[in-house]
Amino acid sequence: MTGETMTVLKKSIEHWKDRTKPRSEASITFFNKEITKLDAHLEKLNADKWKHSLISLYFDVSLSYNQLITANTNTHLTYLSLLDLSNEIKETNGEARYELISKYLLKVYDLCAQYENIYNMLEHDMNTVKSEILRTFRVT
Repeated sequence: MTGETMTVLKKSIEHWKDRTKPRSEASITFFNKEITKLDAHLEKLNADKWKHSLISLYFDVSLSYNQLITANTNTHLTYLSLLDLSNEIKETNGEARYELISKYLLKVYDLCAQYENIYNMLEHDMNTVKSEILRTFRVT
């Protein structure tokens, strides 16, 4: 994982946290484009899985490739659930609408927690690899 990946992930977390505020259609369109970019970036990571496997061979990292794929699948499922809830909210009125909005907001925070968990594992792994490389190549 690179710092760039972690930056993209952190940016996505901030977008999701910000999504709980009422937004215009233009803001929502921009947000959806950002999510599309994040998905494309995660797909690129999937294509580059051999790099993660190589790192796992030489360093004691906490996030295995299978865990990364599982986490990615879970975030996609949560995102799809959010899209479904969003459509239901648009089509519902009255008290039921407020219940759906509450569910939506809980899902947003759940998604943020999932992304933050991945981010924290990636940050730990980057620090582990960095420390090991520095220790290995330390000139005394």
